[in-house]
Formats: sequence, structure tokens, C-alpha cells
Amino acid sequence: MNATHTNENAHHRLVLVMEVYVTWQGDVLRQVFYPGIEDKSRDIAPPPPVEELADLQNDLHESAARLLEASGGGKDVSVALFGAFMDLYDRFMHQLRRLEQGGEGSDLVTGLRAADTIIPDMAQEMERLARQGNPFCVVLAQIDHADRVRSLTGPEAFPAVLKKVAGLVKKCLRSFDDAYYAGRGEFVMSLKHTDSKGGGTVVKRLTDFLKEDPIILEENGKFYPLTLSCCVSEPVPEDRPGGILADMRADLARYQEDEERTLEHVEQSPLQRYVKGVGEGGDSEQP
Repeated sequence: MNATHTNENAHHRLVLVMEVYVTWQGDVLRQVFYPGIEDKSRDIAPPPPVEELADLQNDLHESAARLLEASGGGKDVSVALFGAFMDLYDRFMHQLRRLEQGGEGSDLVTGLRAADTIIPDMAQEMERLARQGNPFCVVLAQIDHADRVRSLTGPEAFPAVLKKVAGLVKKCLRSFDDAYYAGRGEFVMSLKHTDSKGGGTVVKRLTDFLKEDPIILEENGKFYPLTLSCCVSEPVPEDRPGGILADMRADLARYQEDEERTLEHVEQSPLQRYVKGVGEGGDSEQP
């Protein structure tokens, strides 16, 4: 079987899985909200497994089970429980569509999401934040002195360094989080349902992983461990996705002489910035 037929089969399989999941979601919701219509004794058949999304699929099925169990007890289903199920379903279907499109949007070196997908994906999270109030956190992790590291390792070996860091980044993620390689030794994590405190926890986990499994660099007979500097930001609804990353990069640049630092970037709405400017007696900052 040639590559074209293989791709066509994979595409057809994923399209069928998406169709099954649309029906499955309808069955779950009808059984939860219309018990008089659905036979409560009938088990809802689980859709076929998707190996590439096994963790997220398990989370979704567990969320559905909790929703069905709550509704079966004769109590009203909480908004939080329903919202968690719908959010996981939306994210799972979004990931299925990514797979169905043939993995487009992935960085070839690291296997993370590609740089040109960061802003569109963040814009989608900003919409969720504004519409549903679901917090999310952005972590920016930069290899310290990335150009120097590339020079020390050589252009042939530098991709292996990026892959190693990307692997550590992946270990920090949950099934519904996203990670990106932005280029020039810079990694971005989008952490769903997480505030800045949770983002700080992820940064600590990442740096701990790097200390446990260090990347050693050699220069003039001396050996140094590779280090990362990170910035954590919890966006507010008025933010622009591109502006968030620009501000985080600027914050890290102010401390470029330091290594292995972690900063928390506090986002402010345009109104907050205006009020702050007036309160300090200076010219107000324009939104």
C-alpha cells in the first residue's frame, strides 16, 4: 500500500471517529437531561479508541461517566460538571480535526505545535476566557543564551537539544494543554483551567526535570548545564494574544544578564493601565 492510500485510510478513519463522537455526545446529553426519553438502563457504547489522543480521550470518557452518575442520582447536574464535559469534548474534537488535517501545524524538529499556530490558538483561548470565564495561563520558556548554545553544539547537534527540551516540556502537560516551539530556543505552553500559581508549579516541574536529566554543554574544556529562563502570565479578557507574548519577552529581556530565572508577568486590562497612569500622576497609558 502506498503512502497516498495510507493517508486516505487514516483520514477516512478519523472522519468516521468524529461522526461517532457527535452521536455519542448527543446520547450522553439526552440521557442526562431527558431521562424520560432515554432508557436509563441502556449503557452508552464507548466510541472507538484513538491511540494518538489516548489520554485526552480517557479524560473525556471519565468526565462523561461523572456526568451520567450525577444525573442518575436524581440531582441537578452542576454547571461545573456540565462545563467540564463540554470543554473536554470541544478540545477532543479540535484535536481530532488537527489529526484529520494530517498533522499540519506541527514543528518538524520538536514535534510540538508550530510557531504560526500560537496566535490563532491563543485567540481561541481568549474567546473561551471572555465567554466562559475559564482561566488559562501562558508559560514562556527560553533556553538561556540560545545562540551561544547553538554555536557550542553546532548546527547539526542543536536540534537534538531542542528535542530533549521539548520532551521535558511534554512531561509537564496534561492531556488538554498545548505546547509550541516558537523558534530561537523558545518554547510556549498554554495551560488550560490554570492560573499563574499553577503556571509557576509547571515551571518548577520543568526546571526540576532539567536538573534531574541535565543537558551538558562543553566550552574550552569546561562543562556547563543548560538552563532555562521562564515567564508566567495569566491573561485578562482584554489582552491581545500577540501583545501577551511581546510583554513576556520584554520582561525576560530586562533580566537577560541573569540565568535560570522565573518571572510572573501580571496582565492588566486597558482600563487598569489607564487608572494606574493617572494615579501615578503621569500621562495615562493609551489602551
